[in-house]
Amino acid sequence: MQQAINAIITLIVGLFHIVIVAIAAAETVLRESLAPLGLDTASQNVVLIVTALFMIIAAIRFFGGIFAILCTAVLVLLMLHTLLPALGMHA
Repeated sequence: MQQAINAIITLIVGLFHIVIVAIAAAETVLRESLAPLGLDTASQNVVLIVTALFMIIAAIRFFGGIFAILCTAVLVLLMLHTLLPALGMHA
């Protein structure tokens, strides 16, 4: 039971890691693209923040269902892990 919980949590953390890597890569590309245009640092930061917000919203919409299913599975497994020993059953 604990192995299944750990596997699901590892998958959730992996998905978050993918989102963070994508945001960092986009930030690097945008910063390199905006510098030659002559924009000052404050303007670049505004563009990067807006882009990061859009990417976070897109990630939530794209992975939202997967995150919900994985979180539900973890909660069900934790509930079973708590209840089965109390009922005299072993998982």
